Amino acid sequence: MRRPKDLIGLKFGKLLVIKRKEPYISPGGFKQQKWLCKCECGKEVCVIQSALTTGATKSCGCFWEENIKNIQSQATNSYRFKGTKISHLTPKVPLNNSSGHKGVYWDGENKKMESIDLL
Repeated sequence: MRRPKDLIGLKFGKLLVIKRKEPYISPGGFKQQKWLCKCECGKEVCVIQSALTTGATKSCGCFWEENIKNIQSQATNSYRFKGTKISHLTPKVPLNNSSGHKGVYWDGENKKMESIDLL
């Protein structure tokens, strides 16, 4: 493994690099430098160098947790996700539908289920 850059004192997203840790060695034998980082929320986390430098890891996980809570509260409050009404994503089946599928009905004369070709 070549000598890693010194990232101490640099900030990546919400993570501030504090010190170098022992390298991570993958099952295939590939080595990557690990860094101890402190998140803005106060948690400490070890992150491999490539995850920091590529932007794949930007926090200890608190950023993701905050976003999930916001998305869930928006979805339950307004039934919208990223501007799309959730009710528009699933087709509505009429209340008098007994099969549970749109375009399927009971043919009483032939005593069997029939479908309407919707295309």
